[in-house]
Amino acid sequence: MDQIDLNKLQQILSHTKILREIAFFEEIDSTNSYLKRIINNVDEGIVVIADYQSQGRGRRGRTWVSPRGSSISCSILLSPPLTPNRSYILTAACALSIRDSITPLVDKPVSIKWPNDVLIGDLKVCGILAESQINSNQTTITTILGFGINVYEYPKSVNATCIADHATTQISRTDLLASILVSLDSRLQVIYSGNWLQVYEEWKDSISTIGQEVTVITDSSNIQGIAIGVSKEGGLIIRTPDNELVTVQAGEASIRKPNPKS
Repeated sequence: MDQIDLNKLQQILSHTKILREIAFFEEIDSTNSYLKRIINNVDEGIVVIADYQSQGRGRRGRTWVSPRGSSISCSILLSPPLTPNRSYILTAACALSIRDSITPLVDKPVSIKWPNDVLIGDLKVCGILAESQINSNQTTITTILGFGINVYEYPKSVNATCIADHATTQISRTDLLASILVSLDSRLQVIYSGNWLQVYEEWKDSISTIGQEVTVITDSSNIQGIAIGVSKEGGLIIRTPDNELVTVQAGEASIRKPNPKS
């Protein structure tokens, strides 16, 4: 059984600047929900880890469920010097750190699908959910940054995969999570220093969706076109068949590949 070594993770966090403390649960409803309940009683930089989530959540109200001991479920409390329209840069930093940490372990390319899914090949291995609230000064935010990674198993009913199915080396959930947290802390330091554009440029250049024909599904309509870039507010820029440029935000849309023409 690949148990998570809390002592090792806490030792790792003794050397990081922003991520500082570990809270671990064998079972919890949701790491994001837990942080919501205690948000006023804990300091920034707490990292909440669960071996099993009974009510894990993804973007747009979707559920995220995985068998006990088979995944990484983690949420982090952050209070960055960011305006609300820049909060997406936290999920960008997280996606980049997860991609970089999974890449050496597997035999297929690891990429980022806009806005925040990490893929092995064409299959989803990780999802990220950030939930932000505007602080009383109305200019900065507090964010709960959560992510779930399929390490050994995945729900067979969805278009997903797990690291173990593509692994070229021994997997350790502890080592993988440690790598992600160290990498994320480094990018957070860049963001906290005011250089968030550095992370934006890295994320923009890493999104596999750009250049692809996509269907953007919003609550009110579907938009087809070519993804040509991302805005500095994190929106995906689509060129439609009418040569119109449409920008959609992550919280408003999902991306699908168009159905093949018959």
